[in-house]
Amino acid sequence: MPEHLLLEQLDSCLGAADPVRDVQLTGQWSSSTRRTYTSDVASRPASAPFTDVVDVRWRGTLASDAPTGALALLLHHGDLHWSRSPVISSSLGVEISLHSYADFQVDRATFACSVGGAWLPGVPISVDGAATDACAINDGVVTIGRVVCLARTTDATLFAILLPGELLKMGRKRIWRVRDAAPFDHVPAVRQLMIHGRTGTHPGKPRRGGARWRVSQPRSAVRLIAAILRGHPPVAVRCAIWCSERCRGRARMCEYLR
Repeated sequence: MPEHLLLEQLDSCLGAADPVRDVQLTGQWSSSTRRTYTSDVASRPASAPFTDVVDVRWRGTLASDAPTGALALLLHHGDLHWSRSPVISSSLGVEISLHSYADFQVDRATFACSVGGAWLPGVPISVDGAATDACAINDGVVTIGRVVCLARTTDATLFAILLPGELLKMGRKRIWRVRDAAPFDHVPAVRQLMIHGRTGTHPGKPRRGGARWRVSQPRSAVRLIAAILRGHPPVAVRCAIWCSERCRGRARMCEYLR
């Protein structure tokens, strides 16, 4: 079932670490319609026309005999988004929603989902026909301690990992971590995902002109512009590299900018 290298590594590590139990996933579809503007809020005129948007939601529950924690994963065009549930409970809510224009004005929809309160980013998907037909829900028996598929569309797939509560420890800011990280030590990406942070993204392919050259700090941006105006392109490039790497190369940046 795993369709991403990190999912395969997760499934392999969990096979030797967690006991296997089953929980029940049940739920149902509901829909509603709302009216919104057709143009952006900041640029729309006072007489901007309205359009109807259909919100289709599937709400369900993962019920088990013992408390469990959830790690939600969304695979979209090779990128793997993940998020940890803020609770460890015997009843975890699952919500899957598709938002599209009424009367199928556009053959696109926004796919959003959460598992146990762990929300994942909304992503665009293709829709051909009814929104409920565009998303297949794998309700029924879900296995604890394995990578399982909860929902699938043409462009995105929702996976989840349910872990027994006795293997988890809730820390500050309601972020859980595994008590014993030994089974994940040989795979740094998996260890990072199971121990550190609340959310994250593992890109499938490197992008041209990606975040490496992106300036994200105002002070660094001012220094970069000043270096360009002074006519020192090498200094500007090094400053841009430092802005992306942040804590690494700080001494180098100071040396170059003196």
